[in-house]
Amino acid sequence: YTIMGEKVITLDPYVAQDTFISISWNGMDQKGREIANGVYFYHLIAEKDGKIMFRGIFKLAKVK
Repeated sequence: YTIMGEKVITLDPYVAQDTFISISWNGMDQKGREIANGVYFYHLIAEKDGKIMFRGIFKLAKVK
C-alpha cells in the first residue's frame, strides 16, 4: 500500500517448505508499472492449518 492507502499489488499465497521464507517481488504494481521511490506498507499474514498464526503491518522504502 502507498502512504495514501492505495493498494499496489497482492502477491499470490506462498506455501512454505522450510522455516526461512523469502518472497520475491519485482517492484512492479498490479498493472506492471515500476513503483516510485518512497515509503510503502505491507500486510503479512502467516497461517498454519487454516489458522492465523501471525499477522502484521510493516514499512518498507524503495530507493533507487
